[in-house]
Amino acid sequence: MGKNIYEILNDVKINEDEYEKINLTDLDKAQKQKRILKKIKKNNKSHKNIRRAALATAAACAVIIGAAGAANPAMAKNLFSSTIGNLIENRQGTKDEGEAKIYEKIAEKSMTAQEETARHQDKTYNTSVDVNGVNVSISDIYCDGYIVYYTAVLKTDNGLLNQADFISSGKGSDIVTVNGKEPGGVRMSFEKASDGTFVKSGEIDLMDIGQNTDSFSDKDTLEVECSMENLTGYKDDEWDKNGDYKSTGTVDGEWKLSFPVTVDRSSNITYQVNKEDHGVKVCDVVKTKAGLVLTIETPDFTKKPYNDPYNDPDLAVVDADGNPLQWLYGGIYKQNADGTATYKIMVLYENQTDLTFEVTNKNVDGKKIASIDFQIH
Repeated sequence: MGKNIYEILNDVKINEDEYEKINLTDLDKAQKQKRILKKIKKNNKSHKNIRRAALATAAACAVIIGAAGAANPAMAKNLFSSTIGNLIENRQGTKDEGEAKIYEKIAEKSMTAQEETARHQDKTYNTSVDVNGVNVSISDIYCDGYIVYYTAVLKTDNGLLNQADFISSGKGSDIVTVNGKEPGGVRMSFEKASDGTFVKSGEIDLMDIGQNTDSFSDKDTLEVECSMENLTGYKDDEWDKNGDYKSTGTVDGEWKLSFPVTVDRSSNITYQVNKEDHGVKVCDVVKTKAGLVLTIETPDFTKKPYNDPYNDPDLAVVDADGNPLQWLYGGIYKQNADGTATYKIMVLYENQTDLTFEVTNKNVDGKKIASIDFQIH
């Protein structure tokens, strides 16, 4: 396997004395780093210019190295090996490779924790916490108005934890609140990265906290609190006598983090569909950076002609070849007293044009109830 852009960039030799060293704020450094990463991505699309891209960006990197106060070429790797990059690398060639597509999509719009907190200097946040020799820091943050995406990195010199392949909280996952409410979503364990750190991602489903997500506007701020207790390391290929993952050790303590999230709907595009089939209506579809959010109105499926005693049909979005798009989040957004409901569901979007929303009576005869075509451009 060839080297990636970060490894090649770290190999490039530059003379920092040839460049002016300037002082930048954390916000300025974050913005410049983001611009450089965008240029690397643009130059690296064909994979033919990767070394040229590395050489071209090394000089720009020198400005940030000077601002960070580190006259050391190895600093380049630290600057450019983002947490998102480690998460993507960990999923390449695995059964979870689909998750990498989500990280790639949100990476362009995400903000660093330093960049976010710099916009809210009137408040105090704990984006990095040290407890008993273990540091946990929030790294990347992004919100499209429907999902809050965040990443975190764990660093420690603890020999027992460093033997682990992944590290989990004693309660199984983070305890997260948004504006004081506890939402659904996915909070992963920390997983070991090639640079020796442990990285993780979290996704907070705002559609699950009774919040009218359609009411969010750009620049709205959400307050997120995240805590984890008693971090335990595990081997992913060794098991104890009970069949559980073998533990490498535990560090007791509580890590309480907090950070602001600025809603960014600037990339969202709304498509009005307003099509109905057998009582099922697709109202609209919103294209976000990571996926499609569909607003669906459904009848009471327990009644004729559906006769589903559970009022729980199978919902899916399929492409032109009948392949289902990966389900991300969603469910009943509003349940009405008469059995009708409004759903909001989110699926992973990969630039398909012709799509179909399908409803299948899975609990009765397996027949299709509704099929509604729509297009995304």
